[in-house]
Amino acid sequence: ERATDYLQSVDPEIRAISLAAGPIAELPERLQRKEQRDLLENRLSKRDEAHGPDKAILLNMQLGDGSWVSAAAPVRKQGPNPVFILLAQMITLYLGVLIPLALIARRIARPLRILTRHVRATAFGLNAPNLVPEGPSDIRNLIDALNGAQERVDRMITEKDVMLGAIGHDLKTPLASLRVRIESVEDEAERQKMASTVEEMVAMLDDILMLARVGKQSDPLQKTDMVALVDAVCEDFPADAKIDLTLPDQRITADVRPILLKRAIRNIVSNALQYGGDAMVSLEQTANGVAILVDDNGPGIPEEAMKDLLEPFARAEGSRNRGTGGSGLGLTIARAISEAHGGSIKLENRPEGGLRACLLIKG
Repeated sequence: ERATDYLQSVDPEIRAISLAAGPIAELPERLQRKEQRDLLENRLSKRDEAHGPDKAILLNMQLGDGSWVSAAAPVRKQGPNPVFILLAQMITLYLGVLIPLALIARRIARPLRILTRHVRATAFGLNAPNLVPEGPSDIRNLIDALNGAQERVDRMITEKDVMLGAIGHDLKTPLASLRVRIESVEDEAERQKMASTVEEMVAMLDDILMLARVGKQSDPLQKTDMVALVDAVCEDFPADAKIDLTLPDQRITADVRPILLKRAIRNIVSNALQYGGDAMVSLEQTANGVAILVDDNGPGIPEEAMKDLLEPFARAEGSRNRGTGGSGLGLTIARAISEAHGGSIKLENRPEGGLRACLLIKG
């Protein structure tokens, strides 16, 4: 009806109009030939010729003079849904271009991932294995540079240990001789002061050498019962030491170097006894490993001094007297030992007063 109204508005003399749809084969012969010429003139593709339209719309109009005019137009078959066409193009793009590019990028990035894991695992540790250069030239050059840096670090650590060992030997020998000569001093009080000074120097020298050796450990890790280890450390303190030990009933094990770890725990407990007067020691299994907690009821530490206390020769007590404090290396040694085990040490003031030291060992 809309087509009829439109055509009659164009030419009011049109008397009648009829539209019909049907197979092209049922059109009058003269119109079929016209359809074939239209197909050739429009230069349809071979696919369109083979699978071209098989239906047509037939238009019949009666003009004002009573004559009839007929025309026919082919109806093309409905093509595929555009959404499916777009989806097929996207799939082709992914399969033909993006996926191969992703595989190539992954292959290029593989040496970088290996390099990252190597640096995180070894952290330029002593005798860390060298990486085999692979990948693009820039990455191979980077790996070669890293291997060279690793070798230089190894040499420096070895030279440092040799130097410190020589210094320790050269210093301890005259100190031992001095300790013997002190016995000839007649004044008892003066003799005790001199002996105490020599012992202080020997203890400080031992701490310095221990701190230097922590970074170079060739001893293998041992699976150790942490409950028994902490209990043994606390048992070594004098009987009058105010130590409250709370240990779990279940067995907790970790791969550690027992001698080193005992030294770290002993330093932390000694620090709590020295400045807090008592020590509450406990052991916990955490998601990241094993946590050894040492609490005291001392005055705590100002927040601004908390971080500096883990540095060498830093002490919460300001004097340099070993009677009121240590050499300032106890917590530094404990931190170095914990880091050698992949862990850390953290200090924090307790809400109820006192200080908490948490020694975390990666399990």
